[in-house]
Amino acid sequence: MRLLLAATGAGLSLAIMLPTSAKALCVSRSQLSGEWLSDDGGTYRVRRAAGNVIWWVGLSSDGGRTFTNVFKGIYDPQTNHITGDWSDVRNNAGRFFSGSLTLQLDGTLSPTQPNPPSHVNGFHKVGGSGDGFGGTRWFFHCEDN
Repeated sequence: MRLLLAATGAGLSLAIMLPTSAKALCVSRSQLSGEWLSDDGGTYRVRRAAGNVIWWVGLSSDGGRTFTNVFKGIYDPQTNHITGDWSDVRNNAGRFFSGSLTLQLDGTLSPTQPNPPSHVNGFHKVGGSGDGFGGTRWFFHCEDN
């Protein structure tokens, strides 16, 4: 909170408390394609290709030196899931990992862009196989926060 003081002609002060910690609400994205952040510290560049094919390249926060991975999946509008396979292409752990992922979309994708419009708030992991994949939640940075 911020305290504002104002002087009056009689020499009295008026204190007004104004909230300063309010957060603006982010608007959902209109598409899945774009840059997403993850709780593993990485940045994921996602692309929705023709139809419901989803691709990404995931880079650790150090520009991909700690890890870089790729993913190819299919979006199922009936379940709102993206199911596919991922693989490390760089990993400083000395071993390369791969497996499958099932992701739940937080929002909806239009069957054929742009009508009806999509609204996407993020996605999260609901299943998968393989060792070494750390991300469980993907979100976008809200410029208003």
